[in-house]
Amino acid sequence: MGVLAALIAVAPVYWVAAPEEKLRPDAVAGERRTARLDAGRGECEPFQVALRAREPLVAVSAEAAPFAPPLAPAPSLSREAQLQLALPSGPDGHAGDWPDPLIPAVDSFVGERRDAFPVDVPAGGLLALFVDVCVPRGASPGEARGEIRISAGGRPLATVPVTLRVHPFAIPATSTLPTSFGISLPSLLRRHRIAPAEADALLRRYAIAALRDRISLHGMSMRPPSVSGATVDFRAYDDELAPLLDGTALPSGARFTSTDVRLPAGMGPRETAAVLSATAGHLREHGWLARAFLYAADEPSPDRFPAIVSLASLAHAAGLSVLVTVPFQPALAGAVDIWTPNLNCLIVRRAPSEFCPLRAPFSAYAPLLARGDRLWWYVSCSSHGCEGPVPQRAASYFHGWPDYVIDVPGSRNRAMGPLAFRYGIGGELYYDTVLAYEDGDPWVSIRRFGGNGDGTLFYPGTPDRIGGRTDIPVESLRLKLIRAGLQDYEELSLLARLGEGALAERLVAEWLPSATEVELPPARREALRGRLLAALDAAWLSAGPGRR
Repeated sequence: MGVLAALIAVAPVYWVAAPEEKLRPDAVAGERRTARLDAGRGECEPFQVALRAREPLVAVSAEAAPFAPPLAPAPSLSREAQLQLALPSGPDGHAGDWPDPLIPAVDSFVGERRDAFPVDVPAGGLLALFVDVCVPRGASPGEARGEIRISAGGRPLATVPVTLRVHPFAIPATSTLPTSFGISLPSLLRRHRIAPAEADALLRRYAIAALRDRISLHGMSMRPPSVSGATVDFRAYDDELAPLLDGTALPSGARFTSTDVRLPAGMGPRETAAVLSATAGHLREHGWLARAFLYAADEPSPDRFPAIVSLASLAHAAGLSVLVTVPFQPALAGAVDIWTPNLNCLIVRRAPSEFCPLRAPFSAYAPLLARGDRLWWYVSCSSHGCEGPVPQRAASYFHGWPDYVIDVPGSRNRAMGPLAFRYGIGGELYYDTVLAYEDGDPWVSIRRFGGNGDGTLFYPGTPDRIGGRTDIPVESLRLKLIRAGLQDYEELSLLARLGEGALAERLVAEWLPSATEVELPPARREALRGRLLAALDAAWLSAGPGRR
């Protein structure tokens, strides 16, 4: 064997993959060796690079060359860590090793270098890189080129050319689809062993990570306003939330689209009414009232309806909206302002008595929406089965739903945003993003409610785990796919606002025929998005500044 042939025989294999492709250890090499990205202004467009070693590789590193011309910052790089999942998430899930935590090369919060690189890769092993390109809203349309360089011990291994096409249209910095995902500072502090004085700064990093991904959070510190006699003190609340609600937390000006009302525990109706009234006044003064809601109950049974009606009457007297995670129920008409049913209770697949005792069809919401109520939804363990093994007779029910667990195709993690456009949904709630922090280590065990990653979209980025000196949130691959879905919603909504609503509806119907048919091959999705981008460019340029 000649020298050249010998070198080729041991050279690592590398390829470029779409963000929805989950690169497991046995991933089959693809044919793409270059990355071609299309993004509107204000969008982030990721891709993955996979490298399989034919011989052991020591001290593998990666770096991103800046774009020329500089239409966007240089791509950010993360190494995809693999989690070992002992059990599958329902009938469609699979046990084994799965990628999800994105360990940054340099974190975007305090700028510290982390332990993503260098890393050793054994013979036959797979290294997966997540590459994220974010285009500022003020960027000029055009085409730029860069590259991703991979080396081992300083020796070049692979160079991946990257072409970025920035389209003329721009999406808003703040999501036009309201979201509210849960988080809890007490949960964070179970996994981040930090000084009490550092807790609020840590929570702010999590909030900024969510906001960059177009997600607003509820819960947060969980601290209610301080009440002393007739005085309600909102200073701590404002310190925590004002930058997120006013758009000063990020250079883009992105804002939280929602915020939940907090009540001190143990109050009677009179004290509750007074605090609700003071809260509404404070929110109104700052321009936050329209985004606020009182989360009155979570999946209540009918015996709790009278208490919800009583609390809602106090909230309404103060001018506050009420959210309940429940399908429409006549007994709650007039009490609930933001109806938030489970996806599976809104789009019913089989007899509701088995999987969704309380349900209401879309037609039930029409008169409610006409009078000003809002319709949100949420995805849950009902997408894969909430407890132990799913009985064989029920397996078909759980096939194909959107889901936020790890061990399903990425297209199912991405689907909720474009589905919201398809079905005319007004907002999305998700119950938690750090659930597995409460009673374990998500890096080791992330299974809750029958699903791997259900309720946990972050990982605790502690220095002992990822290097550096400062605790940060580590984002998941799923969180980036949720962001991609929210950007899909923005593109479809923008096309509709520019007068091409029928075309937007046709495209999304091809992409997502129904709420249980969301698994689309990446090549097919890219082709549909190419048609969407072409239509957006034409509509944007013909609309003129006054209509955009």
